[in-house]
Amino acid sequence: MVGNPGALKVATVEGQNLIVIELSAPADDVGRLVGRDGRTIGAVRTLAEALGQKIGKRIMVDVQASARPRP
Repeated sequence: MVGNPGALKVATVEGQNLIVIELSAPADDVGRLVGRDGRTIGAVRTLAEALGQKIGKRIMVDVQASARPRP
């Protein structure tokens, strides 16, 4: 889904009724995660919502551009 899978960072923050999944990717890969008109991330969020209903928690997916390391 991204050009460099090793650069994709996934972190989760879990509360009592909420799970936040934070996806951090280089700026040029964020567009691939979001997809045309937000369709790709929309599909990921729909799957997360379905899982959340199954486990009884709200799940949010957040996409952020990570800073590039300086050479």
